[in-house]
Amino acid sequence: MSLPDREGVSGIFRLADGSISPIVTGLVEDAVELADHLAAQTGARPDRCDILFLHGEADRSTPAEAYVAQFREARAEITQRLAEHGLTPRWILTQPAGTSPRGDGNAWQSRRGILMALADDPTLIFAGPLYPYPLADHIHYGAEGKALIGELCGRIIAQLDAGEPWLTPMPTGWRLEGGLLHVDFDTPEPLRIDADARAIGAHGFHVPSGVGIAGAEVSSDSTVTITLDETPAKPFTLNYAFYRNQKGDPPEGPPFYPVGGGALRTEWGEPSMLVPGRTLHKWVPGFSMAVDPAQGAGRFVA
Repeated sequence: MSLPDREGVSGIFRLADGSISPIVTGLVEDAVELADHLAAQTGARPDRCDILFLHGEADRSTPAEAYVAQFREARAEITQRLAEHGLTPRWILTQPAGTSPRGDGNAWQSRRGILMALADDPTLIFAGPLYPYPLADHIHYGAEGKALIGELCGRIIAQLDAGEPWLTPMPTGWRLEGGLLHVDFDTPEPLRIDADARAIGAHGFHVPSGVGIAGAEVSSDSTVTITLDETPAKPFTLNYAFYRNQKGDPPEGPPFYPVGGGALRTEWGEPSMLVPGRTLHKWVPGFSMAVDPAQGAGRFVA
């Protein structure tokens, strides 16, 4: 669980000596200060706060299972500290974007870990993946990206507060018919391919080794059909927006965008109030899926 090769850091919320990071302490103190301020201004103290979990870049190589365990520990620690001040957190998770071509891509275990945590706990809210948003350099979000992410999460909070669920698309499984691979999704709205999205491979789908992909299309409201260049005989891995940089990738910006992006989203869209000309969408998260032709079909396991 500890990460001895990183000076001063040991996972998500502890320092190398095992003590709680001052960032965690500061987060709780800020939440309590805001609650106290609202109580003084309105006479009513809130009993809930929203936490946007925007994390993962520093722990990209941590095994997914260890990352999820660390997240659960961090969440329990923060929840307990907030409870001591009468506050209950609502957790909103994102999936890290990844790097521009100057970095290593986004085939990170921490990105898998986010999907694992969501699958295990239905009380967690998933805002969506962050690969569609521009970066300031090879890894950090720029002002436009931060504004769009913040606005999306603000809309999510408002929708939840109004008693309406926030639902996002997730892969559920695959079906193989000769050289056609059908990938199914649980999605609140019909799927679409975004023609303007920056994506590697077939709209973000690629196979690291083995069969090749000739194309991909949305074949129903909840299915993407991938045309393989041959009928596969051996197991292989299908990746979506989950990519390790290679020689020959597109040159660096600006503008800087994650190289491992995807073009798959739902038809839902709301014009941004903060960034003219941009639209907020529900994007499909990055994932890696094992496909075994001998089985014919299979469920997606995060």
